[in-house]
Amino acid sequence: MSAADDASAADETAFLTLVEAVARRRPGLEPIEAVLLAAAFVGAVADSRSLAKAFDVAHAHALRAVAALDEAGLVAVGRRDARSSRAQYALTEDGAALVAAAEADPA
Repeated sequence: MSAADDASAADETAFLTLVEAVARRRPGLEPIEAVLLAAAFVGAVADSRSLAKAFDVAHAHALRAVAALDEAGLVAVGRRDARSSRAQYALTEDGAALVAAAEADPA
């Protein structure tokens, strides 16, 4: 295994640890919602289509996660593409605080 492979595996492990910590801090989150929050926090994705592609889920599932988190006040939806339904989003203060707390204390 190369150094790049080691770094990639470490990054993936850290990301999954963050996702699990977010889910523990907010019981009731769907797994994709915890993934969306963590991915937005680390800057990996900021729209529903990219989320769906990056994590190999249906775009409809990503859109439902965005809508649920928007309703919960954890993300704010920005621009929507009328043709593709792609929704751009950003963490709200509450969403960023949730993920930051999970990152600081993942246990």
